[in-house]
This record gives sequence, C-alpha cells and structure tokens, in this order.
Amino acid sequence: MTRKVLVSGSGSAADRHLSLVPTVISGAQIANWRRHKSVSDLNKPTLEVFEDSEVASFAPEISIVASPASEHLVQVKSLVDCGSHVLVEKPLSTNSEGVATLFDSAAEAKRIIQVGYNLRFLDSLRVFEELLESRTLGEIQSINIEVDQYLPDWRPSGNYQSSVSATKSLGGGALLELSHEVDMAIRLFGEFQLHYATMEKLSVLDIDVEDSVTVEGKFLGFQNSKPQFRILLGMINRAPRRFCEVVGSETSARWNGLLGTVEIFNVIDRRWDLVFEKQDDIASSYERQLQVFLERIESGFNQADHESNKSHELNVLNALDEIRTFADNLGAAK
Repeated sequence: MTRKVLVSGSGSAADRHLSLVPTVISGAQIANWRRHKSVSDLNKPTLEVFEDSEVASFAPEISIVASPASEHLVQVKSLVDCGSHVLVEKPLSTNSEGVATLFDSAAEAKRIIQVGYNLRFLDSLRVFEELLESRTLGEIQSINIEVDQYLPDWRPSGNYQSSVSATKSLGGGALLELSHEVDMAIRLFGEFQLHYATMEKLSVLDIDVEDSVTVEGKFLGFQNSKPQFRILLGMINRAPRRFCEVVGSETSARWNGLLGTVEIFNVIDRRWDLVFEKQDDIASSYERQLQVFLERIESGFNQADHESNKSHELNVLNALDEIRTFADNLGAAK
C-alpha cells in the first residue's frame, strides 16, 4: 500500500523534509501543504500542493509539520482530526496553552505526535547521556549549556530579516528557535527551579525578536544535591559554539555538539581525555528521527509512551513559558 505523506510549510525546514521523505519511505505519495501555490511548484509534477480545504481529501497517514511555530498547534490538531500521525518541528507550539488538550485528542484517535528535536538523535549526545548515567562524575554539582550561532549564517542563501527565526509573529527568536537546549536539559537532568532569566536583543541585527537568552536555576530531581545550571541561547556569535559541561564531585565531562566529541577530565594527569568523537551529520539526525517516528507508527499506539511523551513536551513548553514570564517581569521592573 502506498503511504500518503503530507509536509506542511514552504521554507527551508519543509524543503528538508520533502527531500528526505522519498529516501526513507519508498514509493510514498507526497503532498506539500502550504498557504499559497507558487509558480515554481508547477515544475514539480510529483509534488502536489494543497490548500487547507484539500488536506482532508488527501487523507495523509503521516504528516510532518514544518510551518512557522505560530501555526503548529492548529495544523497538528487538524491533521490528527484527519487521522494522521504527526511529526512536528520544534517547538510544538509557541506556548503551552492547548497542548494538553491536543495530546488528549490524539490519544482518543490513537494517533502519535512526535516533536522534532533532532539533536536527540546525535550519536555524540547519546554517548554523553550514557556517561552521565554511569555515575562516573560522582554527584553532579553544576551544569553549563551554551549554543550561540550567528543568525545570518544559518541560511546564507536567504535573507535573514524575512526568516521565521527573525520574526516575532511567526514564533521566531532565540528562546523558541534554540529550545533544543532546554529540551536537552530537561531530558538529561529533569525539571528545574528558575532563579533568573533574561531575553534581550544585544546585536545590531535587523530583527524584532530577542537574540540572546540567559537562564539560571537549580535542577530538582537529584537525591543528594540540587545542581545549579546556566543556559545561554544566542543568535549573535560569529564563532559558533554548542556544548554542555557538567561538573561532578569526582570529575567533569563535556559534550561539544559542533565537533561531535565527548570528553572527561582526567584528574590524575590533569587533562581532558577524549571518550568519543564523531563529526555528527545533522542530516543523518533528521533521517534517524523520521525512522524512529515510523517505527513508533509500525509498533502501534502505546498509551504509556503517549503519556510519557505528553508529560515531557509539556515540561519543555512550561519551562519556556516560565522563562519568558520571568524575563518579562524582570524587564518591567527595571
């Protein structure tokens, strides 16, 4: 049976998925859901373009939502109502409102919703997680997570000013666009208590969103400690960086997401020892993400898995809401 796959969106994220689907799902019938048909689409005879009213008649089994974040919640709901399983680009929504209801609707329909935080599928991050779980570091005491990459370099062939990332009304800005790090922090270390948060525009970039976010607090899910943390999300550094460094009572470890390395500090020789190295291919992480999504569909709807997924995604969105509220209140008090 030919699988019907719908990809929503008209930007670079949608194009990535439109190129990926045929390599992972052989013989798929693919449609692209977008707001307006364009002349360029007429030169793609294998790609059908649908307006909103045509989606139900196409009846996709599998959907990938890669539209602006401001449209995610409404589109995912309509696709679940059409009977489709949905992989939605991060973040699931711009805030947590309505998300619990969405997951409940998906449970009733026995449809799977998966949020596309593709960093979860990097080999280097998996090895780093295993190292943390081994307790080699002793009691975790502090965590520093940073990502900072110059926005105009994200898509050099396009105009950064008109991108979703640079546009507040579409769900842009460092907090949502770089929420990978918040997802990673909660997945690796659990829920946290927020002590400080700022969202600011520090650069001279022509954007109407924050380009720098700083978050500080303590993680709560540890038996013998409440390690402090700092998360920095930025879109202004021409020297890109992405890392997580964890300080333990016995030693420290760090993950470099750009180099694909995991290191542990050798306290005897006073040096960093390389534990793992693989230049992670971001394209392969998207492929693995889609493969896992398909495996979940093939295995059938699982209520326990669904509830766990719902809980985590709500934790992430609630954390983003809390960061935004704290930063807004701090700014208003100045």
